[in-house]
Amino acid sequence: MKSVPGHSRLYIRKGMYRAVVPDDIRKAYGKSEEQKSLRTKDKSVAVKKLRVEAARVDRLFDSFRAKLETPAIESVSELTPDQITELGKIYYRWCLEGDDTSRKAN
Repeated sequence: MKSVPGHSRLYIRKGMYRAVVPDDIRKAYGKSEEQKSLRTKDKSVAVKKLRVEAARVDRLFDSFRAKLETPAIESVSELTPDQITELGKIYYRWCLEGDDTSRKAN
């Protein structure tokens, strides 16, 4: 693979431009590179498209990093009777607060 000047993670091989997935997210990302054809043989057009593609890939990697840093919400398949009672109380308070707010507005 030939390195693309000015782009530390981008390479060209057989007309495909490839962006190496950064080490810090590679294992979770599930693949080692993103690739895309720029659909041109003209070097000046390719350089312009490469800039756009490099920015897109950077946003993609940043977005993936943000998802990794966001704590996962634990899903619950069943609720205990105590949890159901507590949720009912929370919902009832929420309804009463909404009712109070609408009465005060009128």
